[in-house]
Amino acid sequence: MPKKIYSTTEAARICHVERATIIRWIDVGILKAFKTPTGRNKILTEDLVDLLKENKMPIPAVLRELARKLIYVVDDEEDFLYIIKERLIGEKGEAPFDLETFDNGFEALMSIGKKRPDILITDVRMPEMNGYELCKKLKENGDTKMMKIIIISGYLDQELDRFKKNGLADAYLEKPIDFKELRRLITAYADIEF
Repeated sequence: MPKKIYSTTEAARICHVERATIIRWIDVGILKAFKTPTGRNKILTEDLVDLLKENKMPIPAVLRELARKLIYVVDDEEDFLYIIKERLIGEKGEAPFDLETFDNGFEALMSIGKKRPDILITDVRMPEMNGYELCKKLKENGDTKMMKIIIISGYLDQELDRFKKNGLADAYLEKPIDFKELRRLITAYADIEF
């Protein structure tokens, strides 16, 4: 399992550049990093993977698994969750991303606090926390406000204005889902082919 945090020296080895180059990239904002209390730069694995991907640099095998995208699907209809998993992942589970499902917005929000997905696909009308409340909380949070959100609903005509007016989602699909369009959105938002 790869480390979660790298020093500038370790990042330089992975990127096949000098340590001074990594420091320069941090200073000009090309590579995200944080400073320890002692003033040393540290780099999160996901930020290092992002740098490699954005610059079309090879991703070492040790980091490749971390480059997999994560998609959350939230819907209170168990049958729909089964169908979407079947259509996106397939029987063999060979999709280039991981997919997790939740039957309400509250569970999804709690999981997002621990492990942030690249894309959230959510229904609107659900118990405990509906899709509107979930999206509003995510867009108000600095750590999750850039997350790509796709709204799915059987009542899209009734819900669309409220979401659009508040900028709470990136795309909207009406049930029954056009899976070709959903795949197109996932491909565009996660920068993957499947």
